[in-house]
Amino acid sequence: MDKGTTNSIQENTRLVRQDIETINTVDLSNFNKLTSPYYVNFASQGCSYSYRSKIRSPDGSIDAVQSLRSTFSGLHYDVQEINSVNGSCEHTGNFFVISPTGRSASYDAIHVYRIEDGKKAEHKAIRDDLSFIMQLGLAGPALLRQTNTLGHNIL
Repeated sequence: MDKGTTNSIQENTRLVRQDIETINTVDLSNFNKLTSPYYVNFASQGCSYSYRSKIRSPDGSIDAVQSLRSTFSGLHYDVQEINSVNGSCEHTGNFFVISPTGRSASYDAIHVYRIEDGKKAEHKAIRDDLSFIMQLGLAGPALLRQTNTLGHNIL
């Protein structure tokens, strides 16, 4: 890599911390300065039916932040290590097709960024989604005991 385009570890750490703070405060005023024009949020790509799966710009991340903040009141990430955060929130808005439950939840997540030319170029997240949806009351032991149409346990 050309040393002129490679950020130091400290600069990359600062950028990731700014990104987490953007989510916590929803201050999007500097967002385009922090994000590559070709940004891809792989954490939103899993739903191929989602319009967000096709976005390749800072708009994809802006939309994700705004959606998360309007869906989960009090969403706040505490940086534990630069590669891991713990999120907590209250489910007060539609989460894709899931109506608000009003329940509180917390979860662990690991966020992986690729930094290019001093800007976020890619983002991936590894989350404990099962624990999260169980806290929202959307899954639990009763659901796991349900059977499919052939009479076999789902899990």
